[in-house]
Amino acid sequence: MHGYKYLLISTACSLIFSTQLHAAIAPDAASINVKQSCGTEDNCFEDMSVLSDWIHNTRLPSASAPLTVDIGPGSFSGYNCNNSGYTTLRGAGRSSTRLIQAGNKAAVVVTECEKLSFQDMTISGSGNTAIGIDWSGRGNSTYSNIELSAKGSFTSFAWGDHDINGNVCSASDEKSEHFFFGSTIKAEGGFYNNAYYTFCAVTWIYGSEIITIADNSGATGNVATNAGFRVQGDGVQIQVFGSRVTSRSGTGTITNTPTPGLGLVGATVSDGGTFHMHGGIIGVIADNPAINTPASGVTVYGSTSKVHIIDTAFNVKATGNAAAYRIWNYGGDSIVNTPFLWSAGSMPPVGNNNGDYVISETGQDMYVETDCLANGDCNSTGVETHIMVYNQNCSVDGAWFDTTTGRCRGDLGN
Repeated sequence: MHGYKYLLISTACSLIFSTQLHAAIAPDAASINVKQSCGTEDNCFEDMSVLSDWIHNTRLPSASAPLTVDIGPGSFSGYNCNNSGYTTLRGAGRSSTRLIQAGNKAAVVVTECEKLSFQDMTISGSGNTAIGIDWSGRGNSTYSNIELSAKGSFTSFAWGDHDINGNVCSASDEKSEHFFFGSTIKAEGGFYNNAYYTFCAVTWIYGSEIITIADNSGATGNVATNAGFRVQGDGVQIQVFGSRVTSRSGTGTITNTPTPGLGLVGATVSDGGTFHMHGGIIGVIADNPAINTPASGVTVYGSTSKVHIIDTAFNVKATGNAAAYRIWNYGGDSIVNTPFLWSAGSMPPVGNNNGDYVISETGQDMYVETDCLANGDCNSTGVETHIMVYNQNCSVDGAWFDTTTGRCRGDLGN
């Protein structure tokens, strides 16, 4: 009898131990956990690549059966989504949950996925070529409270999208669509840096910051480009609301004139791309006074390209005798709608340490000069206020037209 009781107790203990030792993954689980150590917890993964395989080969999320993935504190290898989606990946906070990747691989790689969502985490790439998220083809995604970053010694882009073959989209190609809320998108690195590099998407960004900082420490020679946004392709769009765009030369040496794809710029737009920004600030700052570094708030190129910037502040500073452009319509035939009122003062807005004036687009900029005389002499001690409008045809004393005298600023007439 005692032996029989001992057998029952031993069998029960063995069953309990066995159940705890072999945790189960339900093939139709509505939610899954990712932890650094799952122990014997059911529906839990310790490896993001194993999770990705399970999602795409077993779980197969859909519109009617979406999946939520809760990712705990710690650093985890990158995530892949291939022709799937309907998945929400939810972290424990930017400072707690990190999806990371190095060695010229993106931290998140996506190919044509639908309804993909990331929340409350950091997504970061590093290496010689550093990539945060690499998106191919169509699909859509949403990001809330995300820090998306890339820090590379040669090339860095926190976000990059393109067509399924890695190219710029044509007008007829279906664009992917993406939404960012309260997030940070940041690229730091050497030769070639773009925080948000878009070739085939329509993107909406709300209450976020986009930051690019150059660094010569790991690169050979000068930095080619340092841009918050690169928007390239027919029908490719960026829509930014109430956000901050910062591009700084940092420790980098940037001497390229800010033509499309080159130089120190806030946003560069070309090949039929569109850049909209409403509210916020675009700051493009050259940091090293010993180097002549040109700076451009927005550079646009191509007859079908468009920039539309309303109620947005600008802070554009070049160094030495290099030029500072608020808006540069490179080629002169792009569509530009960026009215801007500079602060009133006794001089036109200054763009570099030498006191040279900011360059812009005819009819887009205005300021009130406060020290003019009746004859139009505004380099004086007058007390009249004259409204000045930017006009590239004026060259007497800066490209400004005095609407009070009906002459270019500095032209005193006969």
